[in-house]
Amino acid sequence: MILAVDQGTTGTTCLTLDRDLRVVGRGYRELPQHFPRPGWVEHDPEEIWTSVVEAAAEAGGDPDTVAITNQRETTILWERATGKPVAPAIVWQDRRTADRCRELDADLIRSRTGLVPDPYFSATKLEWLLREQGGREFLESEGVRVHPVLTIRQIADELSNKGKIDAAAATTIRAFIGK
Repeated sequence: MILAVDQGTTGTTCLTLDRDLRVVGRGYRELPQHFPRPGWVEHDPEEIWTSVVEAAAEAGGDPDTVAITNQRETTILWERATGKPVAPAIVWQDRRTADRCRELDADLIRSRTGLVPDPYFSATKLEWLLREQGGREFLESEGVRVHPVLTIRQIADELSNKGKIDAAAATTIRAFIGK
């Protein structure tokens, strides 16, 4: 059985598929967006995770495989020791770093990456989050990790807690990713 997780900007859809790839279960949870200032778009990382867990439970089944797609450029900092988010997630739509993007050498970035500086991408979001949290000192003292919206660690922990994988497999996954 496969659990397919589509964690998007406004909600999470989970589908359970059988061996013949027929959909046998479906779950959905809406995800609220938060707009603390004009041009800013945030998610509560705990709300993201809760939407995934609840939609997966609604989809049902006993998956042995999990497939994930997520928001990619939405950026979250989380504390390595606890796995707890340090700040709200900055959503891919957020424009708070537009001024910083205009300061960057667009030609250099384009020549090295093929991309233009844009607040859509995570680099200036990460820079903003780190500056707001105290910069290098914060990174060194808190053991912070940067990751996509859904982390392998979270999924391993959840599957282990639900008895879907054993503790040894969850430990192997955590060791592989450095937690």
